[in-house]
Parts: sequence; C-alpha cells; structure tokens
Amino acid sequence: MIWVYLVIAFYLGVFAGVILHKLLGRVKSYSGIINVTKTEEKTLFSLELNENPEMIAYQDEVIFKVVTSEENDDRG
Repeated sequence: MIWVYLVIAFYLGVFAGVILHKLLGRVKSYSGIINVTKTEEKTLFSLELNENPEMIAYQDEVIFKVVTSEENDDRG
C-alpha cells in the first residue's frame, strides 16, 4: 500500500517541477523590461535589467519585455 503513496508523490513532484520550470523559465527568458511612458509632450523609455549589465555585453542577443504606461499603472 505504501508504494501507491510513493507513486502518487512521485507524479505530483514531477508535475510540480514541470510547472515551476515553465513559470521560472518565462521570467528568466527576458533580460529586462523596457518601460514605455507616453505623455502629451514626449515618450519616455526606461530600462530595468534582470541580470548583471556587464554580462549583457558578452551575449549574442538579449530579449526585453516592453511594458506600456497603461501596463505600468496595473503593476503598481
């Protein structure tokens, strides 16, 4: 009977690991965020990095998520 609990625990652990890997993979896939704030006079772009800025110089490519001013307001 204990083997049933072990099998269930194993599959739950695998399932949780896959879900966490997918969630954490999405976060790490961006090198940072470009915040776009639009006013009547201008558009402001600001950069938030998710990694050491010195390491970006050694990468072949970087990916930034673009967040507009409306999305910035939702983030708090």
